Amino acid sequence: AGEPAEISPGETTPSSSTFVSDTFRVGYDIETKRSKLGASAAYILREYQDSSRDQSTAWARLFWDRRLSSVTTANLSLMWNWQKNQRSLEEDPSTEYTYWTVTIGLTRKLSEHTDVGLWYRFRDRNSDTTGDSYRENRVNLALRAVWSD
Repeated sequence: AGEPAEISPGETTPSSSTFVSDTFRVGYDIETKRSKLGASAAYILREYQDSSRDQSTAWARLFWDRRLSSVTTANLSLMWNWQKNQRSLEEDPSTEYTYWTVTIGLTRKLSEHTDVGLWYRFRDRNSDTTGDSYRENRVNLALRAVWSD
């Protein structure tokens, strides 16, 4: 569709640069027969070897999954993400972003290895760069097949 690839919080864009990554992650889940409530957070610092840029990322997520039947699960999550790209070159300025994301969806198991999901996501991105802030509404429909030992 011409849109940039979506990269999960804490992931880096593909490049040939070498970096050292310092990561701290924490999470806690509470699970009952039909529900799972959880919280997680992370801070990641990437220091690039070429020293022209460094990247700091922090995120926090709250989620709730509720099994509606033996094959259907409802999902709700709230996520905050902050990212700062520090650049040392004048022609490539530093940038800072903050995202708030709310996701609600349903997942239905089709077989032992296959499920289908439908999710609605609202994202609000605030940027320190003029014209780089936006709000997004997205609906995803996914068919997933997983085979593992």
